[in-house]
Amino acid sequence: MEMKWESENLFDNRSYNYSLHCGKFEFEKDIKMDERIIGFIAWAIIGCFIIGLGISAFFRKKAVDFWANVKVEPMNDIRKYNYALGKLLIVYGVIFNILGIPLLSGQNSPLILLSVLGIMIETIVTMVFYTQMIAKKYRAN
Repeated sequence: MEMKWESENLFDNRSYNYSLHCGKFEFEKDIKMDERIIGFIAWAIIGCFIIGLGISAFFRKKAVDFWANVKVEPMNDIRKYNYALGKLLIVYGVIFNILGIPLLSGQNSPLILLSVLGIMIETIVTMVFYTQMIAKKYRAN
């Protein structure tokens, strides 16, 4: 004599497998969205770090370094120089975060090119602006 459980009558095998399949599909969809959000959060943390560097430049007593591994040349007015560089870094960080929004559309989206090319152009414009405007204006002669 074979024993049957009462719960076996509640589910048809096909409906049970179908519900598992649908659940798996939704789970994979949720994972992909989580990966997008995690990528954007990492991007935004870097942008906020840059904004934090800009804010800290307002309160520095010494001239803030712009180029890596290069000492800052003597400046006429260190306070105004730091303020100008702080504003530049804050604007750079805000635009950096805005350019990270296409990361939410997925890895294979053509909008990612907007982020990549936008950051390259933003960085070049920032370097030119620093060299031609800020450094020239506040450099001690």
